[in-house]
Formats: sequence, structure tokens, C-alpha cells
Amino acid sequence: MYAGFWRRFFAFLIDAFIVFVIYILAFVGLVFAFMKGGSDYMRNMYFLAFYLFTFALNILYWTLFECSSWQATPGKKALGIKVTDMDGNKLNFAQSLGRNLGKIVSNFTFYIGYVMAGFTVRRQALHDKMAGCLVIDKNANPALLQPLPKASLFMIIVSITAVLLPLFLLVLVVLAAILIPSFMMLGSRIEASKALADMASVREMQGYYKSEKGVYASSMEELLDFKAESALPDFGPILKNNADFTYTFLPFGVSGKYNQSLGYTLTSCYDSDIECADVELTQFKKLKIAAPQECCIKEN
Repeated sequence: MYAGFWRRFFAFLIDAFIVFVIYILAFVGLVFAFMKGGSDYMRNMYFLAFYLFTFALNILYWTLFECSSWQATPGKKALGIKVTDMDGNKLNFAQSLGRNLGKIVSNFTFYIGYVMAGFTVRRQALHDKMAGCLVIDKNANPALLQPLPKASLFMIIVSITAVLLPLFLLVLVVLAAILIPSFMMLGSRIEASKALADMASVREMQGYYKSEKGVYASSMEELLDFKAESALPDFGPILKNNADFTYTFLPFGVSGKYNQSLGYTLTSCYDSDIECADVELTQFKKLKIAAPQECCIKEN
């Protein structure tokens, strides 16, 4: 009659996977937005928009599905359970929203609020009790909704120990081992990709410059003047020094020194498509490892 903890847990795993896929798609969009460049203000706006989107998705995904004609998310529907009020009726939007906002409180209890679904009288989690809701079998008869016998203190302790602690530790391990290092490296990877793209534009402009002048330009100003005089096509962003990179025009290529904690220098050669980093970077395995003065030397 009432949906127990484990059915609800596996339903959550299905829904979490669906939401995770949406997160990934949104995150890819964030990365592409960063690679397009823009001011620091715009980058902060990208992060803010991504944060607001993920927060709204966490609330609205469960809220809208559970007040729909399904009365269940895809995960709950797959497990044959649904969400109702205390009389077995369909929730309206306000009730469903209140239930899912109540999950914030359940989260702050170190997930004990969720484990309550394993031992409370009507198998209600903390947020179910707060919103006056039930999670029941999809074919349950509302007239037969009666309280179940109370679980013993021993079963409560077993439920918390066997479910909550391993799950909490698993989440911490996953975050520490996978997500945190990835996010720490993301900023450097995005900035370096943008720098290489901008340096490639300069390299292409230098090709036009040398074909006309016989030598390469020694500064961005010379290239821009030549571009204005010759009506060259738009090659991309104008290369400027910023908080992350300091660019230098060399006789054989253009280099960019990264000014943040990971100190390295990227080089893009004028007369080839060779790109180098002066240190070995795991995020740029395809780059040649060479100092600027050695990068563009052709190997026999």
C-alpha cells in the first residue's frame, strides 16, 4: 500500500540519472559559452545562469511531474508508485512545490529526513510529513489508507546505519575523487583553449601580412593597421593582454604566458600549425612540449 524506502530510493536513482544527463548538456553549453570569450562580467553571468538553471531543475522536475496526471516522476512511475495527499488525491502545484522545497530541510538533516520513509507509520519522509503527502502504490485504494505498525527502535537504528552512512560516504568519495579535481582544472583548460584559438587567428593574419610585406608583423597594432588597409576578413578576437595571459610577438610565432597559479607558456608558430606548451599538461596532450624558442624548429 505505502511505498517503502527502497522503492523510493531506486525511483530516485532513475530520476537522478535523467537530471544528471540534463546537467551535462547544460554544462557543455556553459563550456561553449566560455570558449566564445567575453568580459569577466559575462562569464559571471554564465555561471549565475547555470547555477539558477540547476537549482530550478532540481525543484521543478519533481514538482511538475508529481502534480501532473501521472502523479509521479518517470522513476516513480517505473517503480509503480505515486504521490498523493493524505486522502489519496492528486496534488496541486502548490502542494507539490511545498513537498519538494521541504526536501531542502531533509538534506540539512544529513539525509535522515529521507531515511524516515523506512520506519515512519505511513512510510513518510520528513518532507512528506511537512507537506501532508503520501507515496503509495499506483493502484492503491485511497479508502484503505491506514497507518502501518510502528517500527522498533532497533529497526530505526539499523536503517540509519545501513543506508545513510554508506550513502553519505559514497557521495563524499565521488565528489573528492572525480568532480572536485575536474572543476579545479576546468578554468585553466577553458582559458588556454581560448588563448590558442586567438593565437591561431593571429597566425593566419600573419600569413597575409608576410605575403604583402615580406616579413611578419612585430605587434598587434601593425596587424590591425594592415587589416584596415587591406580589408582582410575578420579572423576572430583581437589579441590583448589580460589577467590570465600576457602575449608576446616573436619572429617565428606568438606566445602567451599564463599568469595564474599554473604557470606555463603556450606558443603558436607562424609558418606551421604547430602549437606548444613549455610544460607537460595533461589537459593538452596533443600539444608539442617545447619552450617558445624551440617550438617552431622543424625536426628532421
